[in-house]
Amino acid sequence: MSVREIVKAWEGETLLEENVKFLSQPLKEVQFPLSEHTQKIITDLKDTANAIPCAGIAANQIGYSERVFVGYDDNTLETYSIYINPKLYQWYYCLSEHDIQYSHLLPTYIDHLLGL
Repeated sequence: MSVREIVKAWEGETLLEENVKFLSQPLKEVQFPLSEHTQKIITDLKDTANAIPCAGIAANQIGYSERVFVGYDDNTLETYSIYINPKLYQWYYCLSEHDIQYSHLLPTYIDHLLGL
């Protein structure tokens, strides 16, 4: 099991500028077939998502720069989907009942699923 530390943008009321800079960088496209490195990223994403309260998690949130994220399919948090090279067209933020902020991504299509 490989639970990774989350790259935070804030520590209390202090903006962590280096982390924001990292989180704002364009991500690298993942090549197919998947490399061992990309497979490790996916494993780390799944392990980390299972260990923290979240709706999903992106690779850059755990220190990687590839375009991959894992998102739970519903509120049961039992099944998830793996998104590789998603194109993001719409997004929003919401607060959970515990005042934890989650970023929910709503991709309208995924390149690798369409064969593009």
